[in-house]
Amino acid sequence: MVALAAPVLDPEELHRAELEERVQTLYVRLSDGYRQIAEAAAAGENVTHWENVWRKLLREYEAAYDRLLAS
Repeated sequence: MVALAAPVLDPEELHRAELEERVQTLYVRLSDGYRQIAEAAAAGENVTHWENVWRKLLREYEAAYDRLLAS
């Protein structure tokens, strides 16, 4: 049996696919985090640390999204 070579991927296409996956992952994390923060705040918990982490994720998402748009 002859082994077929794996398709050659253009590095730019691979980079774009990785960016798309990263943007999607961050979006899910941001959505979930927003929900959890809202629930914790409604329960009277101090969510300052969680909000700071969420904002950091938001900045990472924005940077990844901007790179995706530029590619």
